[in-house]
Amino acid sequence: MSSRSLNLAQVRLRLCRDIELAGGQAEWSRRTGVPRTYLNKVLQGHKPIGRRITHALGLNEVTLPSESEVLRLLRRKVEKAGSQAEWARQNTINRTTLNQVMNGRKRVGPILLRVLNIRQVTVYRRPSELPKSGVELAITPDRARL
Repeated sequence: MSSRSLNLAQVRLRLCRDIELAGGQAEWSRRTGVPRTYLNKVLQGHKPIGRRITHALGLNEVTLPSESEVLRLLRRKVEKAGSQAEWARQNTINRTTLNQVMNGRKRVGPILLRVLNIRQVTVYRRPSELPKSGVELAITPDRARL
């Protein structure tokens, strides 16, 4: 299975092409159920492309790496450091917050992602092309990969 991910600019191009093939904004709106005024604001750049439109295009939003992949990497780093407290000290992260993230009471935030040197990316795919397991990661160079 070849997975083809689209970025936001490519989604916008696909939207414009689909609107042209439908015969205009009004017709595309009627066919998909997306309000024409909302569609027009998206095309004019006044509103971001939202779930209504991506679903109408048959696409799903996927954030890579997933939360579970990030947690797996975090657990390995903490284990290597010896303890949560030690890893938190080494990386100037609040120990309590680290514990809450590792125990699922809080989500992984931007500070932890920065410390782990991970950049999350949002891509759009057809449901049939969604990854079955965490294979793709967006980790900057010089860091361990999952």
